[in-house]
Amino acid sequence: MGQKYLLDTNAILDFMGKKLPEESQVFLSEIIDDQINISSINKMELLGFFNVEQDLIDFVSFAEIVQGLGAGGAYTRLPRAT
Repeated sequence: MGQKYLLDTNAILDFMGKKLPEESQVFLSEIIDDQINISSINKMELLGFFNVEQDLIDFVSFAEIVQGLGAGGAYTRLPRAT
């Protein structure tokens, strides 16, 4: 795709719950197929509930966790937890 997107928590939840309009579902699917980028805050929001479903845990485990947006929209990747 060339562009990098930082996904929003609600967009992720709506995508996984198939609550988005078809065009949006396809667009987000293309972004996710390219690379999943979420913030450390998104990670806490997505996994911070009791009884989190395994597919959401798997989604977050495949994501690149980024921290902060710098000048020009650049961000820093956090190292993956092992």
